Amino acid sequence: MGGCNNVKLGFIATASSQRNNNYKASNAFNCFYTVRGASGEWVSNNETRNFWIRVKCPDLVRIWKVTLRERETNTQRIYRWKLASTDGENFITLFEAPNPTYLGNEVQQFEVDIIHKYNRYRLFCLEAEPSNRGLSYLQLFIYSD
Repeated sequence: MGGCNNVKLGFIATASSQRNNNYKASNAFNCFYTVRGASGEWVSNNETRNFWIRVKCPDLVRIWKVTLRERETNTQRIYRWKLASTDGENFITLFEAPNPTYLGNEVQQFEVDIIHKYNRYRLFCLEAEPSNRGLSYLQLFIYSD
């Protein structure tokens, strides 16, 4: 998914929870992050374990890299996480970051070369520091056919 440069419609972002309507899942994908995050970040509802954000793409795509950025503050970070895909029911782990791999307030890139195409990708946040964790940026880089 190409974030704000993407002109194709049909992407659906969801999350296990959100703090309120200003911090919905689609914010992490829209490239409109602003200082202090209102309407520019996805924020969970005070979760620190086993929460997630997911995107359903309109087509099957094969990814080779994911970029992530935690929220603006760098004191309450996600530190154990994995990227998975699903057929709608079963999840397949595509990349599990070494524990701990802190997602901070700088954009980080992770190569996740896979051989199959999927249309659902989920970032599982397995453990995080306390209070309102989330993301201000999530981008999937895909191979072109």
